[in-house]
Amino acid sequence: MQLVEVIPISRAISKESLSYFTSKKISPGSIISVPLRGKKVKALVLGSKKVSSSKSELRSNEYSIKKALESKPKKIFLEEFIEAATELADFSASSTGAVLHSLIPKIILEEGEELIKNQLLRNNGDIHQKYIIQAGSEDRFADYKSIIRGQIAKKKSVILLAPTSKLAEIAYKKVQKGIGDYCHLIHSSLKKSELRNNLENVLASKKPVVIVTTAKFLAVPRSDVGAIILEKENSSFYKFKTRPYVDVRIFSEYFAKKIGAKLYFADLYLRTETLWRFEEGEFIESKPISQRATSSAKQTIVDMKAKSDTRKQTSKGFKIVSPELERIIKKAIAEKKKLFLFSTRKGLNPLTVCGDCGETVQCDRCSSPLVLHSKSRNFFLCHKCGRTRDAETRCKKCLSWKLVPLGVGIELIEKKLKEHFRGLKVFRIDGDSTPTPVKAQKVFDNFSSESGGILLGTEMAINYLEEVDYSGVVSIDSFFSIPDFRINEKIINLILSIKEKTKEEFILQTRNIDQEVLGFIK
Repeated sequence: MQLVEVIPISRAISKESLSYFTSKKISPGSIISVPLRGKKVKALVLGSKKVSSSKSELRSNEYSIKKALESKPKKIFLEEFIEAATELADFSASSTGAVLHSLIPKIILEEGEELIKNQLLRNNGDIHQKYIIQAGSEDRFADYKSIIRGQIAKKKSVILLAPTSKLAEIAYKKVQKGIGDYCHLIHSSLKKSELRNNLENVLASKKPVVIVTTAKFLAVPRSDVGAIILEKENSSFYKFKTRPYVDVRIFSEYFAKKIGAKLYFADLYLRTETLWRFEEGEFIESKPISQRATSSAKQTIVDMKAKSDTRKQTSKGFKIVSPELERIIKKAIAEKKKLFLFSTRKGLNPLTVCGDCGETVQCDRCSSPLVLHSKSRNFFLCHKCGRTRDAETRCKKCLSWKLVPLGVGIELIEKKLKEHFRGLKVFRIDGDSTPTPVKAQKVFDNFSSESGGILLGTEMAINYLEEVDYSGVVSIDSFFSIPDFRINEKIINLILSIKEKTKEEFILQTRNIDQEVLGFIK
């Protein structure tokens, strides 16, 4: 009889390890099933010893040790992966089990024993170094191909990480040309059969592979990885939104060091701390850092405060866009060219206040500001907890009916465009109209197939956006009120990403023309 020490791969427990007994001898690094709080969970074996050598320890326990569930244990993770997860758990003041739960995709945890055919060996790594690449999309992917060819020549595999499934698909299309036989796409949005087939191909291949994937699939146990590339390292999607709030960028540094792989942080505009670490000597330039926007499109920043008088004189009350933005809308329609308009907010109006006492209309449940929406009728929606309220309501503080909607939401932009330009075909991508990637992709495909047309979108749309003739930011001002010390960095990234995909003309409207970040963007 054996006593095994395991790490339960679960968020539900804070203990680092638990003990179970089993009749089988199980090697460290194997995955077994164990009972935990009435459920069956997977657990990583740390080690085992004979029960006969631990009798005194077992007698002193105040609890009984349960039996591990019968299974066919097999080692399915690299030792370096577990070591890096343990370091990250220490860094994030969490348990290793909770970190592993965040980092390991379900398909590898449940089917890894069947998927892995070859024996897992400890990675015979190279000299670990960290590099940065700050450049436009075309230059970055040209660098990636050069890195990939160099690693394949050394018979080493490459992992190219993207922050979202859609960006992984875009990256796959760009890098597979010329190296298609080596390239494999893996992400959780694939059909299960396709995902399983791709994983089997990656794990069975005796030649080096290029794995284009998302954060969770760093767990794919290839022992020949020579380089890890993080595309769009500035993306907030690299940090998980639930406990233990794992940041894959930090984990990739631990993991790359353990396996002796080269690590590349790359983006159009890198995070401030990454640039600071480069200046401190932690990172090396893969190529000279680009400090200029890559687009040659004409750009204009419009001061909407200065346009206030002009807007009052605009016919038919079309007041959301400046004359400059209205000009490129008409131009795009006349020339049947593509136009993208960006909105920071969903709904009709992101904020409603009482015209008498100034009280903000808030959610009864969570006190968040309510957003005005419209379907068959107007209604308020809380974007935090999902509660709705009829728009025909009084101020909770002074009972006044004088509720004033403020700000510009994407629904209001769409409504005004259709009123002002009769017959205009408008496509929209945001969390309300296209809540799933499949719906968002369908809308973008319809937009792409049209000659001309206007695509309206929030941040969600930028992942799908390809090259357009004209683009405009209807308003960026609501971002300035977000209490986030990274907000200026986020604004720069968003605007530069839109500008990069614009061929002819880009216009940004703002009422905060004196914001220093706008000067940097220009």
